[in-house]
Amino acid sequence: MSKIIYFSYLDCDKEEVLKLEEGLKAKGYEIKDQLAEGVTKIRVSILRSDVIVMVSSEKSLVLDNYYVNNTLIKRFNKDKKVINVLLDSSIDNLFDLIYQDEKVSDDALLRADDYRIDLEGKNPILLNALTVDNLVDAIEDGKEKEDKDSQEENKPLKIEAIAYEEPKAIEHEKQELIAKEEQEVAPINTNSKDDLLRLAREINGANEEENNTEEVKEEAEPIEEQNKEAIDDSPTEQEGATVDEKEAVQNISRPVSQQVVQPKTLKINEDILDKALAKYNREEYLDAIDLFRQTEDHPVAELYLGYIFEQGLGVTKDEAQAFEWYKMAVSNGNENALTHLADCYYYSIGTNQDIEEAANLYYQASQLGDKEALYHLANCYYYGKGEASNYEEAYNIYDELKDDDDISLMERLDCIFHLGLMNYDGQYVKQNFKKAYKFFNQAADLNYPEAITNLGNMYFNGEGVDKSYTEAFKCYRRAIDFNEPTAMKNLADAYFNGIGTTVSRKEAIELYKKSASLNNCDAEYVLGRLAENGDDNEILYTDAFKWYMRAAIDGSSDAAKRVGDYYYYGYGLGTKNEIKINKTEAFKWYLKAAEAGNVDAMLDVASCYRGGTGVKADYEEAFDWYKKNADLGDVRGLNFMGDCYMTALGVDGDVDKAYECYKKAMDLGDARGMFNVANCYYDGYSVDKDHVMAKSLYEKAATKGSVDAMEMVANCYYNGFGTQQKYQDAVKWFTKAAKLDSSYANYMLGVCYQYGQGVKTKDMKTAIEYYETAANKGDIMALETLGEYYMDEENPEKDYEKAADYFMTADGKGFAHATYNLALCYYNGRGTELDRDYAQSLLEKAANKGDEDAQEFLNTHFNN
Repeated sequence: MSKIIYFSYLDCDKEEVLKLEEGLKAKGYEIKDQLAEGVTKIRVSILRSDVIVMVSSEKSLVLDNYYVNNTLIKRFNKDKKVINVLLDSSIDNLFDLIYQDEKVSDDALLRADDYRIDLEGKNPILLNALTVDNLVDAIEDGKEKEDKDSQEENKPLKIEAIAYEEPKAIEHEKQELIAKEEQEVAPINTNSKDDLLRLAREINGANEEENNTEEVKEEAEPIEEQNKEAIDDSPTEQEGATVDEKEAVQNISRPVSQQVVQPKTLKINEDILDKALAKYNREEYLDAIDLFRQTEDHPVAELYLGYIFEQGLGVTKDEAQAFEWYKMAVSNGNENALTHLADCYYYSIGTNQDIEEAANLYYQASQLGDKEALYHLANCYYYGKGEASNYEEAYNIYDELKDDDDISLMERLDCIFHLGLMNYDGQYVKQNFKKAYKFFNQAADLNYPEAITNLGNMYFNGEGVDKSYTEAFKCYRRAIDFNEPTAMKNLADAYFNGIGTTVSRKEAIELYKKSASLNNCDAEYVLGRLAENGDDNEILYTDAFKWYMRAAIDGSSDAAKRVGDYYYYGYGLGTKNEIKINKTEAFKWYLKAAEAGNVDAMLDVASCYRGGTGVKADYEEAFDWYKKNADLGDVRGLNFMGDCYMTALGVDGDVDKAYECYKKAMDLGDARGMFNVANCYYDGYSVDKDHVMAKSLYEKAATKGSVDAMEMVANCYYNGFGTQQKYQDAVKWFTKAAKLDSSYANYMLGVCYQYGQGVKTKDMKTAIEYYETAANKGDIMALETLGEYYMDEENPEKDYEKAADYFMTADGKGFAHATYNLALCYYNGRGTELDRDYAQSLLEKAANKGDEDAQEFLNTHFNN
């Protein structure tokens, strides 16, 4: 078949490009050009082309889109020939025009200058010396065209890679391989007919010995003649008879699931199989399908049928039917279909995703020598997909495959890259930055973008090499040429924070947005933060929310947590941009973030289960999430676990285990842990009661900033627990806590000023100020005290309505004695209307909560 030529050009002289295209079409070549646009379409076109022709002009070389397309070509090109054509008389002439154009920006000049160096190493063809014949020679490499047939005829069949010459994607290119885009595949290699026939015989159990090989070849030789007859006699040409074609289409559309496949001893008509393969090679897919079906469901035919329907070769793509054919091929003993079937389960091709089944099939195929499957299995081990994470197995497989020609170059580079990652992170092997640098550098030398980025990170942080922002930025810019989104994000961080360069928020935001356009979740998350803080545009919560949502979908656990916060609290309420409170949605996103390892979200999930917020209350689930958080080293989880043991929440009550959790947190230097251990000594839980030890630990926690501990230190001095009673020291600690918004400390300062404890003199005015501050923060004792103050008959500032309001607020917070005082207001009609029936109900409510004054009042006024 003639080669497919992919033309990449932008803002060039269309007439000149069309001349080239028309000339090549006349020579029998198929032309694809990038004007189809779109990353996916460009990607697939590149992968399905044999040669890439890049046409450049003065106008195109200053355009951003040109370099975007150029980097896409660099990124997706897998060992294909690239021919550069310049629509000018010379490189110097072309770039002189660019340099002299005053409208060209500095950035464009820098890019053009870098590209000039790139071009000079490639000896581009100049239009003034170009003819179609010259271009054909460049495409075919002279003798390559003459030797093409013999090379293909003698090329051995690598059946383990029968359907895929290139990998679908590497593991860490997350969104590209999950999306429902066209798969990156090469045609099935069927040129070696003797190998195919031998494979067919082996599957049938023939098991020919090596000395029969010549006989097989002799049988295969006359097939070419038969093929000609079959082609000539075939009623269905590519543009031929429609009746048989309609019948073939009807057969194709019949779901495979309706076909009954029964165990059988295969009796294969090898002539039919050979004719089917010949039709396939000539891209006469409808005829090939019909013939493959006539081979009595031979496993090789089933494999081909699966591939045809997966790729939509001559028929409408039907992934569900492809999956069924692959499944039948495997069940009928075709070992080569195992990897295809595994891919279906891994990438959700025609079936629901089942990573465990995919990993199992990759393992089976790898045991049969399929190196492609072994590579995928290594990724399963590394990422813990379908298999428990097993860094040792992953490392050994990557090391085995890194120089193995049985997998593609990109897969070999990916193995080298992962070896670098594992040395960098200390996964299975001891952390070794020098080895990591060696592996990253090896992959970077062959333009593996992620490895180039990681080299930049090592220079940026001074890991294994001398710190050098200059070298780091060189790496990032080089990776950006391959459209590597992480490099864009890292360079954006440097510009935004002025690390190793001057601050340039404009440059940073542009890079963040370019990275986000390639689905980099970290860049999307940053853009959400910028929008939320008003650093990039007006504060529009929906703009921030959209970025967070995109980042969450693309895999950012921080963004998923933030989306949860938006739904939990509701932002922009009352405005056209409001995000309405939806606790169920909040829980869903908290859970997504938590399952991805976000420790903050784990606490949110636990809290939701504990309170039945957005999900049915489940104390055991709450405890489990506290434990997961603690297992990741978060002391907050340890403290919450201790609380659960102490209160028997979701787990059997156990003060000893509670103390152990608190003690672990304290030993990690956590102030809350110290406070909780102090409480154990204060009350005698799991340890002997010891107020001296408790006071000492409270004080240590207080010096670490614990407001609760400050309150307890003050209480110890106020009441003389574990120390001498010292009101002045109590006031000192209450004041520290009050400055940190402690409502209790404000209330106690009110008490101290009211009674002259630890202060120079009684001061009711100052006391009221503290009580009101505490009441505004919701302190029920302060509310009750203020109510009694304004109800006091002897108080010149008495105010019954104000008193009733304070009592009512405290009653709403469940304070029984405030309920009793509110009942008196209604009983006497002070600050409220007179309503003794309602007063009685309030008294009963207070009495039921244990208030003795309420019970006595009921007995004397209502029960007689």
